[in-house]
Amino acid sequence: MESKIERKCSNCGQWNVGNQELCQFCGAPISPQKIIETREEKRVKEEKEKPLDKIDIYLKRLKGHPNLFVRILFQIVYSTWVVFMLIVSAIVYFVALTPG
Repeated sequence: MESKIERKCSNCGQWNVGNQELCQFCGAPISPQKIIETREEKRVKEEKEKPLDKIDIYLKRLKGHPNLFVRILFQIVYSTWVVFMLIVSAIVYFVALTPG
């Protein structure tokens, strides 16, 4: 006895028979793997098209500033911030390890 796969298209509502990736009526993805791939591609595309925040634009401008003093000051402050966040994260991690 052979089992028959039937999937209902979420786009047009038609039933598709067989192990197909796309709807034979409207072309929308109907296989679970294809739906996941399509959603991931859409999410990545939206992430790339999202405009930068004001702080990101400002930091990018400081990183490539024409004045050498400003670039060095930026690197010092940024490095200090990274080390500070590393220490705070380690403390929070060790506190979370303790019971209660």
